[in-house]
Amino acid sequence: MRKIVGLFLLWGVLSTGQSMVPQMTQTITLQFDPVFEGVPLELNKKYPCVTEQKLITITKFKCYVSHFSFYKNKQLVVNDSTAGYLIDLENPNSLLRKVKLPLSTAFDEIRFFFGIDDKTNEGGISGGDLDPVNGMYWTWQTGYINMKLEGTCATVPTRDHGFQFHLGGFLPPNVSFIPIQLKTKTSSDITITIELNEFIKEIKLAETHEIMLPGETAARLSKNASAMFQIK
Repeated sequence: MRKIVGLFLLWGVLSTGQSMVPQMTQTITLQFDPVFEGVPLELNKKYPCVTEQKLITITKFKCYVSHFSFYKNKQLVVNDSTAGYLIDLENPNSLLRKVKLPLSTAFDEIRFFFGIDDKTNEGGISGGDLDPVNGMYWTWQTGYINMKLEGTCATVPTRDHGFQFHLGGFLPPNVSFIPIQLKTKTSSDITITIELNEFIKEIKLAETHEIMLPGETAARLSKNASAMFQIK
């Protein structure tokens, strides 16, 4: 009887193609480095801004990135299905993310998205990085805020010279969920620079300095924001 049971168990393993040995994995680190014109970014610090020809101060920077995938020679190697990583300059731990990949995974390109996808938005509020306590959620109708960038610059024609960009929106035609593709020379830990001036230089702060809801402008500026991410 024991032999028969043993044979059935062996047949079950072989028929499913599954091994009793767990798959070996490796962990790589994605490090996000926010900078302004190449200088490490610190909140509430003044930076020269060439395009505005004034000093600029960033008082808040948060954004979502999601759905990382790894490619080799333009062929998909592995997906990371995480629906959203929140990058928050006030929280240094959020700038380092661990991703598990199969052992000895080789890749030369990383693809991911700026923002939160439509299915996650339609699913309503969640936990972890997607918890509304993080201050990155509007309502069930408008969904998650993909980026908050706030600060001051003398060119802004308001009393406090403040600017606020809260970008989001998942409903067509004003979708702010933007794909990003970055080449990499290494298949281990990766540093992704976030150059905030790539966003600022496409805007005249004297004319555009407050976006607080989804819409055509938010979708257009989200494309500008996706250009901030670079691997050097």
